[in-house]
Amino acid sequence: MEVNGLILLLPLAASILMVTFPVKRFPFGGLALFVTLAAFLLTWLVEPGSLQANWLQSGDFRLPLLFSLHDLRLIRLIIGISGLVQFYSLFYLSSSANHRSYYSLLCFFTFAMLGLATSTHLLVTFVFWELVGYTSYRLIGFDTTTSSTSAALKALLINKVGDVCFLIGILMLASTGLLSTSNLVPESAGTLPLLLIFVGVVAKSAQAPLFPWLTAAMAGPTPVSALLHSATMAAEGVLVLLRLVPLLNDTV
Repeated sequence: MEVNGLILLLPLAASILMVTFPVKRFPFGGLALFVTLAAFLLTWLVEPGSLQANWLQSGDFRLPLLFSLHDLRLIRLIIGISGLVQFYSLFYLSSSANHRSYYSLLCFFTFAMLGLATSTHLLVTFVFWELVGYTSYRLIGFDTTTSSTSAALKALLINKVGDVCFLIGILMLASTGLLSTSNLVPESAGTLPLLLIFVGVVAKSAQAPLFPWLTAAMAGPTPVSALLHSATMAAEGVLVLLRLVPLLNDTV
């Protein structure tokens, strides 16, 4: 395995380990922070590069896993913010008994955000897009209070509006062969698919009129609110738009 791949896989491995670990009383917060710190340090030890593997393949159809780790500054930003949230959570959750699930979700959120930020295939991007949405829903409603559960449901429903539009836009682009964001050329992809993707971006980035979910998310744990309001989830829509700049320049 390439060392670059460890940056993506360490948070995922930590998340899986936490939910399968047989010992109930364990410093899961310390484990999450240690793994996140290790991933952060790796970003300073590796050279920018790409990762590629085939995820699904049947006949002429294949769905590649393509990740670009050229912008290490963005990766460091995501990991750094996640690490700070985990560090604060060590004190915030001092009286909570459900550490395992919480820190597992935080690590999985980090993995999903890294996958979203580095994937260069729109279908794979959508998978990570959904993983980020699902994890944020779980984190917002983590306290299981009436207000946090209601806020989590609101976030889920509003984002699903954008998710459906985003997926339809991607499928329309797929019919033109425009799925890899690493080799887009300034050719017209049509206005409708890009408009649908933009609706998804508006919902995920909490822009008007699809912004109420982000303010409602404050009902969740304070560290989660900080994570969602920082340059992570609310910025993922912008990351997608930046990859589609060649198409936007030709269409808009």
